[in-house]
Amino acid sequence: MTAWIAALVAVALAAGIQGAMLAHRARLLKARQQAFHFHAIRDELQYLALKGEVDPHCELYEFLMFTSNLAIRNAGIFRLRDLIRLARTVKQEIPDRFVGMIESQPESLQRLAGQTFVALTQMLIANDPIVRAGVECFISANRAKEFVRPIVKSVVSGVDTIARQVLPSHAEAVRHARDYSDIAGRLAA
Repeated sequence: MTAWIAALVAVALAAGIQGAMLAHRARLLKARQQAFHFHAIRDELQYLALKGEVDPHCELYEFLMFTSNLAIRNAGIFRLRDLIRLARTVKQEIPDRFVGMIESQPESLQRLAGQTFVALTQMLIANDPIVRAGVECFISANRAKEFVRPIVKSVVSGVDTIARQVLPSHAEAVRHARDYSDIAGRLAA
């Protein structure tokens, strides 16, 4: 019995040491992954402009290029409050007509706009487990079967109300991530 306890303690200690040693590496990889997504979007944007499929002076192109460059520069180092500030700025820059304007653009640019909003959603939830859980609840509520959907949505709205009171910045980040996910979903449809 003592041998089992010693073995479990040794395994727990080894796992703890490994986690501590690899935590920095995990953050670095997460930052590089975020930057990679936005590099791919920016490269595709520039390629479309070179081919002449997209006007590099149109408002959507400039917005996507600005967003990509900002995300590349700050990948992995954005704090939640900085991401919320960026999300507020994006929300102010994106009027209601923006989705209509996106739909009037070529399909390749629409696809890139959708990928940008998906990447923004992923960036919002990547570094915070509370925000990630909130977005996963929202997505599962949207994917729930028809007969369960009203129950799941009411539970999610109740949790959302409580979260807005207890963790307002996290709740705001979840709300922005939901908005980006909705925009990306509309563009993908």
